[in-house]
Amino acid sequence: GPSGLRELDLLGQARVSGLVRQVIAHLLEPRWFATESVVALSRLYFPESAPGTPEPREALAGEIAATGASVREFLACVLTDFALVDRALEEAGLAHALELAAALGLSGDLEERLKKELKLTKKALESLKKRVPELVEAASRPQGDAEADA
Repeated sequence: GPSGLRELDLLGQARVSGLVRQVIAHLLEPRWFATESVVALSRLYFPESAPGTPEPREALAGEIAATGASVREFLACVLTDFALVDRALEEAGLAHALELAAALGLSGDLEERLKKELKLTKKALESLKKRVPELVEAASRPQGDAEADA
């Protein structure tokens, strides 16, 4: 069965490290999200190298689903770290993390973490979740396009 973080042997540790590397690779995929602060945080996790090319989200979601609850909670902590590291990203960073969490089957874990870390009410979190596509789309636009819309 799935192992918790505390019970991992060397192979399990390598698998979890690979999952973290893949989650970070997906986070860094959109150029707008890969700010200096975000890239610096990724180097704290893996100082020896860049996270690499992400595997398909569906495959990664399957690997994550086969892990224990403590591993999923840890991955939610990683998503939270990246969502909050650059204040300039504002809600777009949270939206990107929520979108990725949904694709990877980590929504519940991330939402619980965000409620605790940010002291978000259920209503505030639901409001943010509804705006995820809009926030991510706006962040994806080149700066000139965003200024033209204003």
